[in-house]
Amino acid sequence: HIVPALIEDTKNIAPANDPTQPVFTIIFDREGYEPAFFARLWNQHRIAIITYRKHVKEMWEVEDFKSIETQVNDTKVIMQICEKQVQLGGHSFREIRKLSDNNHQTSILTTHPTLEQSIVAVQMFSRWTQENFFKYLIQEFDFDKMINYGIEIPDQNKEVVNPAYSRLYQQRKKLVEKRRRLEAQMLEAMENNINQNISETKKWLSKQAILKEKIEDLRVQINQKTEQLSQTSSKIKLADMPEQIRYNRLKTESKMFMNIIKMIAYRAETALFNLIKPYYKNNEKDGRQIIQTILSSNANLQPDYQNNELHVTIHSQATPRANEALKQLCAELSQTETSCPMTNLKLVFN
Repeated sequence: HIVPALIEDTKNIAPANDPTQPVFTIIFDREGYEPAFFARLWNQHRIAIITYRKHVKEMWEVEDFKSIETQVNDTKVIMQICEKQVQLGGHSFREIRKLSDNNHQTSILTTHPTLEQSIVAVQMFSRWTQENFFKYLIQEFDFDKMINYGIEIPDQNKEVVNPAYSRLYQQRKKLVEKRRRLEAQMLEAMENNINQNISETKKWLSKQAILKEKIEDLRVQINQKTEQLSQTSSKIKLADMPEQIRYNRLKTESKMFMNIIKMIAYRAETALFNLIKPYYKNNEKDGRQIIQTILSSNANLQPDYQNNELHVTIHSQATPRANEALKQLCAELSQTETSCPMTNLKLVFN
């Protein structure tokens, strides 16, 4: 749903016919992971992606990583970075890894052919600002609050994950995990049998026999679950689900409408918060509180029809620091020369 809208929005600002440059780049986390989809975006639309790689098994040699200096959110940092070409599902990708101090390797995939390693890493790691955006929005604006509790019937032809399949899959998964633990105990018993005195052999052989019997019993159960899974569809139409467990959903229209209003309000607050950063020393600590106080302050409105202006004079704040921040904010806002809605009066803040 998002990609077609972005293509439409960017159709008039696409770069020149340079096959190495994407129309635009999408950055997201593992939720959207699908290598075939990434390749299709590039091959069909010249859209690049940056995302975390899933299912990383092999570790790269520590000696392959090189130190680079880059900047993350106005702060200079040193990163240990390494890049290699990888094949996933028959498609080639750039894989860039960051080595942390505890030797953990964070893997990033991209289809952007020319973006510098450090920029790829910084763009990926900067996603936390988006997460903080919603974290604050949830805390301060009741973003997840339900507006009403009515239900509506979804499309009955829609396919969803079959609950019966999920239940069988989880049961089989637990059995496999239990068998692996027993196999590890079996290996330990065999090693102990080899390393211990011959007088201990009977005890360890007896333990092995008990473990082997349990492993065999689990093997039979796993095979049964596997057979049941093969006979159960992984997806099911809502209309085919038993009525007592058939899904309904909460009405979404009013919640979406309220969420949009809250996001607009929070984005406005965030914009003002960013404007006072250069003028307010403790901005990160209580900058939002200052903005909220300013927004709830009384103000005088004085139209000047001769000069087509509307003067907005905000009342004094509680501290000199807050007043200084407000003074600078008023100057910044006045420079935008924004008109008051539904009038031709330019807003002047004091």
